[in-house]
Amino acid sequence: MPFYLKHFLLFVPFILLFPAWVHSQIQDESPPVVFRCIEWQRVDSELFYLNDEERMNVRMRPTTRSQDYRYTGQGPLTFFLPGGEEPVAVAQTELPSGQGPYLLIFFEEGKSAGGTPKYRILAINDSDSEFPFGQYKIYNMAPYDVAMQLGTTKNRIDSRSIAEIQPDGIRANGMMDVKIAVHQENGNWRFQFVGLWPYHEETRALLFLVPDQKHGNKKIRVKSIVERRRSVESDR
Repeated sequence: MPFYLKHFLLFVPFILLFPAWVHSQIQDESPPVVFRCIEWQRVDSELFYLNDEERMNVRMRPTTRSQDYRYTGQGPLTFFLPGGEEPVAVAQTELPSGQGPYLLIFFEEGKSAGGTPKYRILAINDSDSEFPFGQYKIYNMAPYDVAMQLGTTKNRIDSRSIAEIQPDGIRANGMMDVKIAVHQENGNWRFQFVGLWPYHEETRALLFLVPDQKHGNKKIRVKSIVERRRSVESDR
């Protein structure tokens, strides 16, 4: 066998394996997905996910963001509850790696035949660039359109849609005018709220416009999740 051919054959296995090795290195170096959670209704305290086969318990509250969690696995992020012999998948979401952090809001969507709750996840890019402080992100969960004014900024929010408002026209005392109106079948608008709210540039707020089933007649209530920017001193 010629000398050069003999040495070329020695490198063939390396050449064949090199692309797979590069692919594995890229996967290993993929940045983790960072997320935090909020529960809309109470979420089972035994909820967990698997990160590199390690069980990670998740704790959350209804009005404030949880601690940050990290996921370095491949594919969708799946949450489980303990089952009989095997854990039961109860929620799942796709989160692109290297982006975020994400805020995951858990909504209960009934129970399985065995009584295990199932959850729907609303995933929001919670980074400062996508959701800056001083801004309001408003989710109209009602089956009808809503008009909302914050300061002098007005916005019509279609049913089941999202609006982002950066209020203008803040008063000298730090208060802003707030008006909320619901669209009626006759084409008119009916005010549900007129008043003043405090405005802070160092806070950002999620507002959920929720149908008020108790009072009917297209009444809505507002659920807010407010976060204040942490100062450097508070992180020490």
